[in-house]
Amino acid sequence: SGIFLTLDKAEFLTLPRSEQALALLRELLHDFPFAHRAGFAHTLGALLVPFIRPLIDGPTPLHLIEAPTRGTGKSLLAEVIPAVALGASAGVMVQPKNGEEFDKRVTSLLLEGSRVILLDNVHTLKGEVLAAALTARTWRGRRLGKSEMLTLPNDALWLATGNNVVLDDDMPRRIVPIRLDAGVELPEERAGFRHPDLRGWIKVNQTELMAACLTLIEQWKAAGQPAGTATLGSYESWSAKVGGVLQVAGVEGFLEGREHLYEISNPETEDWGH
Repeated sequence: SGIFLTLDKAEFLTLPRSEQALALLRELLHDFPFAHRAGFAHTLGALLVPFIRPLIDGPTPLHLIEAPTRGTGKSLLAEVIPAVALGASAGVMVQPKNGEEFDKRVTSLLLEGSRVILLDNVHTLKGEVLAAALTARTWRGRRLGKSEMLTLPNDALWLATGNNVVLDDDMPRRIVPIRLDAGVELPEERAGFRHPDLRGWIKVNQTELMAACLTLIEQWKAAGQPAGTATLGSYESWSAKVGGVLQVAGVEGFLEGREHLYEISNPETEDWGH
């Protein structure tokens, strides 16, 4: 196993099980240049969602992985999250031309049973259809190529990636930010990563990484399932459960850094949601 590639094995084994779990997940995310501690907290929360989803009564928000420039690690992070929980990639959706196209694509992905839906490399996040998708407990859409209407559980984890993404004014309250910033002009030329082949490292250690996520959830259950103190409107159950797990684990920053979302919102953004 490559678990102890950069952790001191003797010291690691002396830690309580829950601290070992958190140390391993910090190791997983070590190379990502989070601009704020909220980025780590929200990424860890996204990793937990597929495991804790049955306990969440209602929708989950969109996790927006964004950066000021290309080459910062957004796409890799969007791969890491489903790879840990599912051993597979997310259901990917490119930016739709209109709301009808978005509607059909969401219906197809949910019908396929996609546990993670990724809006990849977006420039804007906008529109009534997307807004509805992010707050609906169930999704009603037309089966591709047929007139049949389907009602499907909307229990996927929603992710999006993009550089300098613009939001319409109704979107910030549906989003939690994961902002990456390498602080260099050409981030793709960085070297010295702890895990140069992170995909391979995850593949070797997936069982242990899954166990780490479950350990944090079990620690929260053993503590009496306390609700997180930070809350987000329309996502009260998600913020109570995921925020509670992070709080018990001692991870700070949950639901912080959201003021940036309002700074990048634009009420006049052209709508692809109709």
